[in-house]
Amino acid sequence: MVSDDHLVLEVNEDWNNMSDAKGLNRISTGHYPPVTKWGETKKGFPTLVTAFVGYALSMITLTLNSLGALTPALEAERGFARSEISSLWLFATVAMVVTGPVAGRLIDRFGGRIVAGISIPAFAAMLFLMGQLAPDINGLRLMFFIMGLIGVGAIPVVYTRAISERFNLSRGLAMGIMAAGAGLTTMIIPTVLTLAIQQGGVAQAFTTLAVIALIPLPLVLVFFRPQAADPREAAGKTHTAGAKRDLSALKRPLFWTITMIVPLVCGFTSALLVNYYPLLTDRGMKPLQAAATLGVLGVATLLGRLCSGYLFDRFHAGKVAGIMHLFAAAAILWTWLAPVDFAAIGVFVFGVVIGAEADFAGFIMSRYFGVASFGFNFGIFYVFYALFAGGSQLVIGQLYAIGKSYSLPIWTSFFVVLGGVIFLLLLPRYQKAEEELGEMLEDSSTPAVTEHASKQ
Repeated sequence: MVSDDHLVLEVNEDWNNMSDAKGLNRISTGHYPPVTKWGETKKGFPTLVTAFVGYALSMITLTLNSLGALTPALEAERGFARSEISSLWLFATVAMVVTGPVAGRLIDRFGGRIVAGISIPAFAAMLFLMGQLAPDINGLRLMFFIMGLIGVGAIPVVYTRAISERFNLSRGLAMGIMAAGAGLTTMIIPTVLTLAIQQGGVAQAFTTLAVIALIPLPLVLVFFRPQAADPREAAGKTHTAGAKRDLSALKRPLFWTITMIVPLVCGFTSALLVNYYPLLTDRGMKPLQAAATLGVLGVATLLGRLCSGYLFDRFHAGKVAGIMHLFAAAAILWTWLAPVDFAAIGVFVFGVVIGAEADFAGFIMSRYFGVASFGFNFGIFYVFYALFAGGSQLVIGQLYAIGKSYSLPIWTSFFVVLGGVIFLLLLPRYQKAEEELGEMLEDSSTPAVTEHASKQ
């Protein structure tokens, strides 16, 4: 029998034999039942729904899934060249690279509710003005740059941080569910914009986007309110709006290797994915068949997000991601070397891994470096991600121009991903959750504490 003045930290027995994801999974006192996955999910369900909707309609997800449908209309109605339209997102990316760490720190300091509550309407207002003012291409580039500045608080880091703060036992699966919202955006938004363009042209399309961008706002304002820390859930979590700034991650070599190598690998996989359609047609596949082959990507990425999230909760995320990227490396070669009629197999496997990448970065950043400065840390990570994503696309384009085929891009991507496999498999065990717990126990006013922690 444990007295009211004692806190007992117990490891969930179901996780005792699972590598590295075990953590501190169950905390009980004389009054409280153990924390369970179901209890955590029930309490965090409003946050999960908000993150699902917010991630799906974040500035990055919504804008990138809109440009394809907007391109023909901008060409026909405003006379922009396709290359000029393709450059628009670059200006928003440059702005986010500059402001990303600042926005992350603001999220850490004031919470996602305040930052997203300001950025979401600002993002929507800029979309509305793009349609109504009908600027020339340089004016539109400037507006995309401003959108990247003022809308940076409406990017996925807001929702990833909220999930990291509310979920511990089921954090991986929760992130997978959150990221699955982007798949729905990919399927729905192009059709919605096509109908809007048919009714009122580009102006109507931008107005429609502005209205859609506001959908997460009431959810954020209602459900992103700070929650009181529960002593049963303290392990692996930090309730940190307004918390002391923690820059310890910047002093750790692990932070910088993750921040540079993971975006490099993700940059090449995403850049290669963009080139899959011309790659397949260059191999002799007919355009309609190539489009149908790439149609499996939607299902594959959704499956990858959900399955990887589940696996991240049960096993070390680095090992899971390393094995998945080994399959991705094989899929790259399969798509290039196998008979073209069987290319869909490689595309599907590659899509599953792309889906897993959406969960992986946020998950390991929270596990290794905690939640206290997650926004700031992930903001720095995003700077490198944006740089490598754009840079990898340029490298693949240049390699194609040199060889006049996709052979060089394929083999370069293969070896980059293979190097990433080695790095991921060698990632160390999680440490940050135990460090945070130790600090919590030192600051606790509880007279005595008994701790049963799992060996990491």
